[in-house]
Amino acid sequence: VNQLTSGSILVTIAAGVNSLTGTENGGIVFLILAGTLGLFVFWFFIQNTFSVILRRIFLEGRTYQKVPISRFLYLLRIKRWMKASWIMLVKYFYHTLWSLTILGAVIKHYSYFLVPYIVAENPDMTARQAITLSRKMMKGHKWECFVLQLSFIWWYFFGVLTIGLGKILFTNSYWTATFTQYYIQLRKLAKEKEIPGAELLNDTY
Repeated sequence: VNQLTSGSILVTIAAGVNSLTGTENGGIVFLILAGTLGLFVFWFFIQNTFSVILRRIFLEGRTYQKVPISRFLYLLRIKRWMKASWIMLVKYFYHTLWSLTILGAVIKHYSYFLVPYIVAENPDMTARQAITLSRKMMKGHKWECFVLQLSFIWWYFFGVLTIGLGKILFTNSYWTATFTQYYIQLRKLAKEKEIPGAELLNDTY
C-alpha cells in the first residue's frame, strides 16, 4: 500500500481502530493480523495451487498438441479449486510436522513428492488418499528421485549466474517436463503392480 499511496490510508485505518478499541496499539495489531490473514489467503488460494495447475498443464501437453491458456483456470472450471488447495495445505502441514525431525524432513519430502501430480490428475481425491498414494508410489524410488534432482545441479548454477533469468526462461520448464514424465512412469508401474488407490488415477476430466 505504501508503494502505491502516501501511506495515509493505513494511518487512517489504524486511527479508526484505535478510537473503536480505546487503545493506542489496537490499530497496529489489527493491521498486522489483517496483513497476515491476507498473505495466508493469497498463499492458500493462489501460490498453494499453482504447482497443481502447472503440472496439469504439462500433463495435458503430453497428450494434446495445443493447450489453451484457459487451462490455467482448470480447477476453477471444474469447481475443485478449494479442494486442491486443501489437499496441498494438508500435505504441507504433514511435511512441516515431519520437518521437526531432520531425517523425517528429507524422507517425507520424497514420500509426498507426487501429491501435486496426483491432484492435478484427480482433484476429486481426498487429502488422505492423495498423500497415501504418493507414499506408496514413491516406495523404493526416493533415492532414484533424489539422483534425478541432483542431475539438475548445474542448471541451478546456470540460474544463479543469469540472476534467475535462466530458471524462468528455460530451466523451470525443463525441470517440470522431466518430472512430469517421471510421474507418468511411476503411474504406469503403480497400475501394473495394482497398488491400492492407483485405480483412482483415471482422469475423467
